Amino acid sequence: MAISEEKHIIPDYFVAQFPGGGQRGFATVLMLDWLEKQTGLPTHQLFPYVTTGSVGMLIAAALYLPHPNHPNAARMSARQLLDVFPDIAARTPKKAAAIINRNSREPFADIIRIFIGDAELKDLLGTVFFSSHEIGGVSQSHKTPKKIIHPVSGKAEYSDIYPSNTKIMDIALAGTALPSIFQAYDGHIDLAFSQTYAASLLTIRRLFSAEAQGAFVRVGNFRGQAEKSRQRLYSSGYLTQSMALFDAISDGAYAQTIGFANELFKGLSYNLEIEIPKGYTDPPEIKANYSHPHQFIKIRVLVDKYISDNRKLFENLADSLKVVALERIKNYPETSFGIPPYIQEFPLPDIRVLNSISNDTMSYMFGLAAGKLTKGVVKFVEYTARSAFEYATSPPVMALVKKGNDKLNSGLESWERKLLPSMDRRKISAPINIEENKP
Repeated sequence: MAISEEKHIIPDYFVAQFPGGGQRGFATVLMLDWLEKQTGLPTHQLFPYVTTGSVGMLIAAALYLPHPNHPNAARMSARQLLDVFPDIAARTPKKAAAIINRNSREPFADIIRIFIGDAELKDLLGTVFFSSHEIGGVSQSHKTPKKIIHPVSGKAEYSDIYPSNTKIMDIALAGTALPSIFQAYDGHIDLAFSQTYAASLLTIRRLFSAEAQGAFVRVGNFRGQAEKSRQRLYSSGYLTQSMALFDAISDGAYAQTIGFANELFKGLSYNLEIEIPKGYTDPPEIKANYSHPHQFIKIRVLVDKYISDNRKLFENLADSLKVVALERIKNYPETSFGIPPYIQEFPLPDIRVLNSISNDTMSYMFGLAAGKLTKGVVKFVEYTARSAFEYATSPPVMALVKKGNDKLNSGLESWERKLLPSMDRRKISAPINIEENKP
């Protein structure tokens, strides 16, 4: 974390990031639930400026859209989202695709449609940035549907290509189209590049004066130990090393976002992403589409331990969030339309009728390969190939290759000895005199 437990700094505004990670988004919702209970305020008031990606988009849709029958209240609280989150996650495909992606999006779309409905960008209760990448867009592939509310005037703005009536449902399906899990939606997929968040953070910073001090909070998510990832690169088999290389690129993107936020907000950032502690027994799975019921119990235990171990830090953050939120509600025009400063909860739709539908469609690995490698990912592939080549020719890998070749040669010699036990290999290798063989 970038801030020590002893520091209790109250900034002028907060900016949150709800990161991607599939079922790992449960950790994000658990932290938001803790902050809501600690402050007595809903998430959209604690974090009126938020940038999201992948599952973070679904979290924002649930917590930043108004209730259909109560327009001044959020669709649900973080606690209510916790109740339905496992059901939503369970409707993602159990198997990632690798050559041909035949996963069906419908079971997943059916359940989130219940909560998102016909909501549009203009309905959002706050400044919210979503994210996806357009296939074929090359350098301009990153697309950002957004609603920006100016803190002084209260005026809302939208991008030219995503006007105020853009359906949140379409945004959510495009932003969660991870190629190996779901096929592209309307020509868009989800890619976790660091630029995804950097652009939106910079835009939010420019809404405020240069003198205003902002703070960045990455809420939730968890990952395995960095040391363990490095060991996979150095000592595992070639196939595992190849997969570990992609993990390393992903880790680098997340690290760059934190680095950028530290620079932009002068070191005032809370990185609440959990690195699973060394020696931690029975950790949750890292895979985005792993949704076994025990997984969510494990995530809850992990997050509870993390909050308990960093109790003072979380309490300081909650105190600062509440002070800033109440001040904003009192003074800023975009919060003057009657939203009460306390959490409201209304009954959620009954989703039990959908739970009998499972998503067990047979699929194959790496839907990106089958889903047409187009110009939109050329630069990514080129960079990955170059990185892989540089890694493959590095001294540790070359040493592994030499070791493998030595074992192969030794095995061939052993095979030759077993196959030709009674022959004199020296005669076989000698040149043959054709004249001597004449009758």
